[in-house]
Amino acid sequence: KNSMLFKINQNEHRSKPLILRPLVKKITGTATFPEPFYDLGDNDQFDWNKLIGISFNPLKPDQNAIMIAWRYNLDTNKVAVGPYFNVNSERITPEKLQPTQKYWFEIHKEIPIKFEITYKEIKFWNSVTGQFMIVPTPSNLKTKWFTSFLVQPWFGGNRTPSNEIFIDIKYEVS
Repeated sequence: KNSMLFKINQNEHRSKPLILRPLVKKITGTATFPEPFYDLGDNDQFDWNKLIGISFNPLKPDQNAIMIAWRYNLDTNKVAVGPYFNVNSERITPEKLQPTQKYWFEIHKEIPIKFEITYKEIKFWNSVTGQFMIVPTPSNLKTKWFTSFLVQPWFGGNRTPSNEIFIDIKYEVS
């Protein structure tokens, strides 16, 4: 298993260190958020950040991808985690999956989230309470093993973090 403490610097989207891992079929592991705290002061606080996943177009990573997303909730002081898909460049956030069902849950920063990402589905669960979700990949998401690669932590949509953020991920890729 790989163990990596990813750092997202203030005013940057991409995490470091940079990991180049092509030909990905499955990712399993755990993640904790030693320093997830940020306050953007507006609606961008509710944007979903990317934790880890699989993308299928190295030239346009947000065209088709299967990922787990996260965001920090200032009110509860917890981290929300949920599935996130890019389908033909459309962003499908947890809220868009099915408006009548909540497709994310919140965890305390010190509680590991366990995950498994395959072309077929995303599974993630709280290591302590056992709360879990299994979300199928949209049927129109195009997957190609020979162009697949690992998506590492990425902050935000439009905005960058107001401070440094650390995410500890232990993962295995096959």
